[in-house]
Amino acid sequence: MLSEKMIRATVPLATKLADKGLRVVAKPNTVIERLNAQIKTASVSNGMDIATMQDEDLLNMIITSIENHSTGTYTKDSINPSMHDMHLGEYVDTFSNYVRSHIAYAKNVVGPVATTLSNRIKAYLQDYATRDAKDAIDIVRYKLPEILQDEMFVDQLKHMTGKAAIPPEKFVHFEGRAPKEISDLLLTSDTGYNAAILPWSTHLKEGFVLRIWDSFFSKASGNPEYSFNDLMALPINERLDAALVIYLICNTLGNKVETTADNYSLSDYKRYMLQLQDMAASIILGCMKSFDLYAKTSTMVLNISVNRKCVVVFAQVYDAWLQNGGSPEVLLGMVVGNRDINNAKAISENAENFKKAWASFQTFYKATEGNTMMQRFKEMLLTQFELAIYENKDALAEYSTAHPSYALKSKELFEDYIGTLTYKDIEDPNKVALHLAGRCVFYFTDSYKLLESIEEVYATNKNADIREAALVASIVYITDYVLDQLTVTK
Repeated sequence: MLSEKMIRATVPLATKLADKGLRVVAKPNTVIERLNAQIKTASVSNGMDIATMQDEDLLNMIITSIENHSTGTYTKDSINPSMHDMHLGEYVDTFSNYVRSHIAYAKNVVGPVATTLSNRIKAYLQDYATRDAKDAIDIVRYKLPEILQDEMFVDQLKHMTGKAAIPPEKFVHFEGRAPKEISDLLLTSDTGYNAAILPWSTHLKEGFVLRIWDSFFSKASGNPEYSFNDLMALPINERLDAALVIYLICNTLGNKVETTADNYSLSDYKRYMLQLQDMAASIILGCMKSFDLYAKTSTMVLNISVNRKCVVVFAQVYDAWLQNGGSPEVLLGMVVGNRDINNAKAISENAENFKKAWASFQTFYKATEGNTMMQRFKEMLLTQFELAIYENKDALAEYSTAHPSYALKSKELFEDYIGTLTYKDIEDPNKVALHLAGRCVFYFTDSYKLLESIEEVYATNKNADIREAALVASIVYITDYVLDQLTVTK
């Protein structure tokens, strides 16, 4: 039946439409049209002059007529529902089952697919998120190895003070060793020294110690990376690290004679190892002298890589510079601006120019990296879309068999969707996943509408009960269903 309360609720909207010469009618061949047909046309005037009636009186008369023609007789003696009631009841039962089945399918089939997609997208974004411009350039703080701050250790080197670094007459060649065995050669019999060596040695670049071993102790590769001249040409931080590695290995193998590939006599073995160790000691002392001068002259930048993706700074000077107002952005601006200034004071004097250079680089980087990120994101979504179809082939089997165009249609829907993606969409993995599951993989169901409504409930109230969310989704779904059967006309 259509009650007075129901009818009066439509009056404000009907009035606004009428003022514009418009009215709402049911679309042909719809449930609403068939229900309207069950309300028998009847005169509502009862002989009265409608033109002279007040609006409220006329409205009451219309409401009474509609009620009478949409309502049957329900008494203890007879049940005589109107045709409107009979058809409405049938439609309600049918549609209730329809809605329940769609909610169950959305919840049990499509929902889990959307959740899986969302988790995979989030995992991808966690691993491959767009990098900040600062990530494009590494600032490496180089601090003097702690062992070189130990006076007793440094005293062992001082016999080479002022003496040139000279390669040994010959190199001693040892058999090949595993990387772990070579790293252990850096340690001494003194636990105090080892406590100072380990923090430095564990932070050396991967493979650095092995390359030094192959170049000066084994040459097993047949093509050593470093010769003596190469060693002396290294940036001062790498040269110091290499010399310290050589010195410590010589210290271990010089005191513990081992079989070599050269068959040297014991005296030659010891002499050559000592010569190599003295060469290393001379290099270490020279580097330490330079670093002492750097500290006094505020020399901050030690090295900028050829590709300008890494700048090595002297930690002692760099930290002081930061405390006195310097900033990483200024240093990075110097690097991207292709300037090679190593003095902290000189860099500060150009701070404004370097800040502008960095700001320009950030804008450029964001655009180029953003474009790359979006392309990678779309490629990842294609992979996940195809995987979702494969993993749910059983659930899709009935529809795809009956509709051979499913594969083509779903792919078209996917391509249309990713063509509209924006950077803002990347910030909402749940929304992207729901679209892929509901409108691309399972596009032939109404699951997207239902799940979207449920998501909107949770967005408003994160603690909402699932039954409450499902109820709201059902109401929205039914409302859309009814609205789709109506149209506005003149």
